[in-house]
Amino acid sequence: MCLLYFKLPVNSTIALIKPECHMAEEFFLLVRKNKEHLETFLDFVAFTNVVKDSEHFIARSIKQEAEQKEVVLFILDNTKIIGCIDLHNINTTHKKAEIGYWLDYDYNGKNIMTECVKCLTDIAFNNLKLNKLVIVAEETNIASNQVAKKSGFHFDGVDREDIYRQHHFVNLNRFSLLKSEYQKAKKD
Repeated sequence: MCLLYFKLPVNSTIALIKPECHMAEEFFLLVRKNKEHLETFLDFVAFTNVVKDSEHFIARSIKQEAEQKEVVLFILDNTKIIGCIDLHNINTTHKKAEIGYWLDYDYNGKNIMTECVKCLTDIAFNNLKLNKLVIVAEETNIASNQVAKKSGFHFDGVDREDIYRQHHFVNLNRFSLLKSEYQKAKKD
């Protein structure tokens, strides 16, 4: 068990923690366990072949956060890492960012990611003073699209053939949430 310097409770068993270098092996094993589940939608899985790759990911995440470009958090179930959520493409000038996420397949369907997205949304609007958050999900990634909708994000449209993955172009659904919409929903 590790000492945690940052732990943000999401519910009674789930928390968000900042990644630390000593977590690389556990994170690597989680990615490898979920390889088939994740590689359909996430490019980084193909580049995660040894523990050192996860060490580099964590080190880069720490550097990116120091530069205010990204915030990466691991999702913890008690003391076990079960996924990852992040704010990336942070633009402090225009006060916006994108949210990305993935979860251990064994934990899907339990509303965990929706709760984590809501928690990160709160951080983004209240602590980082952002005004707009975006979630981009492949059209065929039903679970990710559902998380965006259940988290209160507005469906903005489809970016047609926006990325090339696994030998073909894929459509991306784009969702957004404005700070004013978030504040109004919190009051209601």
